[in-house]
Amino acid sequence: MSQSTLRRLGTPIQVTLCFLLLPIACGAPADSGSSAASCVAPDPAATVVCVTAPLASDSQHAYQGIRALVGFYPSDQCTPGTEVMKNVYDLSQTCFGWRRSTGSSTRDNSATHFQCYRDRVCYTQHTQVLTCNTTATDKEFRTDACIKDDAGDVWLKLLGGTESCPAAPAGFSCPRSDPGAGTGGQS
Repeated sequence: MSQSTLRRLGTPIQVTLCFLLLPIACGAPADSGSSAASCVAPDPAATVVCVTAPLASDSQHAYQGIRALVGFYPSDQCTPGTEVMKNVYDLSQTCFGWRRSTGSSTRDNSATHFQCYRDRVCYTQHTQVLTCNTTATDKEFRTDACIKDDAGDVWLKLLGGTESCPAAPAGFSCPRSDPGAGTGGQS
């Protein structure tokens, strides 16, 4: 074959190999569990593998343009610069999913039911999927607190992006639940 024929066939052959023969080596997650959802490159400030793309129906969501930057920390001090992960949550999505590295594989998570305030975001998290359709846990992250996550020795802190959201009402607390006992559905 000529070099031009090989160049023309190179991309289809590479794509075929990636999708049929070598999915893990070509970047597909080892244990994604929710591959039906589209996963795209994250915001440059994030350190996750990928995030879900907005859907057309998300264009009507109340939090258009609101992206909450959250740091994940190895201790309850939430010391700047010690983040083990950063994620930029797109609050305009009815269901926002992200894939993170776990060393030799990946893990999927998703969130819905966002309530945005200047100093906090209330949300419902679903583990192991990008699609907000597993057991749910109601959670929050805040600018003024380092909050322990129920997933282990990791603490979360809201670093920014919610400045245009309203102030929380006096005495307001985000709904919180035990793991798996959160609000179902999506909004």
